[in-house]
Amino acid sequence: MVFMLELPTIENKIKKILEKADRPLSKTEIAHRIKVSPATVSKYVDVMFAEGKIIIKKYGNIHLVQIGE
Repeated sequence: MVFMLELPTIENKIKKILEKADRPLSKTEIAHRIKVSPATVSKYVDVMFAEGKIIIKKYGNIHLVQIGE
């Protein structure tokens, strides 16, 4: 019998952080929390936004993200 563990993906980590956050977070804040580069988070957040999984609001150079409704 083989047991397979589901490893948390970056997308799942982003979702968990956003669900626990009491406010929208910038891509850089998310990157620091899951210990990956801001470029990596940016790539995943952009894909998640395109799929309608999150909402992005841009204020100047800061992108705030939150779980979609």
